[in-house]
This record gives sequence, structure tokens and C-alpha cells, in this order.
Amino acid sequence: MKKITFAMVSDWIFAAAVSFLVAFVIINYFVPRPFSFVYAGLAAAAFTLFAVKFSLYKRGRFIVGKKDEKLFAEVFSALNLMEEKELADYFHAVFAALGENAEISENAVIMPDRKIRAFFVYAFKPLTKTDAVRAFNKLQKNETAAVFCDSATEEVKEFAARFGGRITLKTQAETFAMIKKSGVFPTAKIPLLSERVKKAKLSVILDKKKAKTFFAFGVSFLALSFLAPIKTYYLLSGAVMLFFSLVLRLFGKTDAHGEKP
Repeated sequence: MKKITFAMVSDWIFAAAVSFLVAFVIINYFVPRPFSFVYAGLAAAAFTLFAVKFSLYKRGRFIVGKKDEKLFAEVFSALNLMEEKELADYFHAVFAALGENAEISENAVIMPDRKIRAFFVYAFKPLTKTDAVRAFNKLQKNETAAVFCDSATEEVKEFAARFGGRITLKTQAETFAMIKKSGVFPTAKIPLLSERVKKAKLSVILDKKKAKTFFAFGVSFLALSFLAPIKTYYLLSGAVMLFFSLVLRLFGKTDAHGEKP
């Protein structure tokens, strides 16, 4: 079960309040006010449910500490750019560094002492059912398959589990921990500078701390709409600012000196 933190709960409350305000402002133009409250409440409930599911999913994907994020990205960028033979050679070196008796066979790595045959599926694509079947068909009697992959859907994970425990999927978290323990790191073919620059620019735009500012402006514009002669302008401006504050709260980043809640 995923741990629920205070920060996550506060995000959900924020999402419920802001989505209700935005929905009410929009719906109030089309239906009578009493019904606007009802429909806005339903819209807010639906969006809050999405926010809950998204944050729990995101927390499940957050698998490395802040200090390892750069190394994690470099490792999997390198693995995804390797050919099948290169992957087998590299993981053979990793297993050897961990003291395993390992040998390469047809772009797979066999560990005869433990009767494990390791397969590698990267190239920036998720594992498929076909990959799982292909790995199973290459197993010898009493062998099990360890499939190292970049990602796998829940459907594929459930499919792999049907082979009576003979196929084990190795997640990014497990793979990274193993590589880090071995001390054998792949060499990136393409520097990640451009990716880091893009992330840096995006973090400036999607700064989570700015959510409070947009929320304050949004509420202010909604309040002014009751006094200003051009009511529509203030309502729409306030709704847009509230919506952007919600986006920043759920999807925004912290700065380089802070931790993501």
C-alpha cells in the first residue's frame, strides 16, 4: 500500500476547492444557481478523484532519491540506446561484479548456479506480451526468466504472472539498485545536456510555489467580479488563474534546493 502524506492530502483538498470554484464559475452561466452548486460539486468530486489517483500513481513512480535522479536518468538513457548484444555484455559485467557465475548465450545472460536466464528489453519501449512469451520459450528445463525492462503495463505484469512463477519482471527500481550496488555503470552515448536544459526551462514555468500566487489572484478576480461593471472579464480571468494554480499544484516542480513533497 502506498504511503499517504500530509502534502498529498493538502493537494487533494486544494484540488477539490479550486475545481469547485472553476466549475461553478463556468456552469453558473448556463444553469440556475442552485443547480450550479450541485453540478460544480459533482465536477469537483470527479476531478478530485482524478487528482487522488494521479498523485498515488506518481508516488509509485518516484523510485529514486533526489541525489540519484541524474544518475538514474543517465543509466536508463544509456540502456535504452544499447543494442541487444551490448545489453548482454553490459549486464554480464554487472552480474560478474556482484559475484555471480554468469555466461552469455544468444543475447541473454545465464546464471547456471541459480538456474536463471536474464533477458533485456529496452530501446525506449515497454515490455509486451510477445516479449514475455519469447523469453519463456527460450528457457531450458528448471530455468526461470528474469526480464529486465524499461517499463511494463499492469496487463503485461498480470500476463507474465500466469507462467507459474517462471517469469520475473525486473523493474527500474530493482535494476538501478543492482547496478548501483555493482558499481558498473553504462556509458551514455548521447549527453543528457539538452534534456536537462529542457527540464530546467520547464521547472521555471511550472514552479509549484507560484500556485499560491495564482490562487490569490484568481480569488481576488472572482471577488472583484461582484463590484466591477465588466463582470464576465473578471470571472473568466479568475477562473483561468485558478485553473493554472491547480495545474501548478498538481504538476509543478520545486526549485533545485527543495524536495518535491
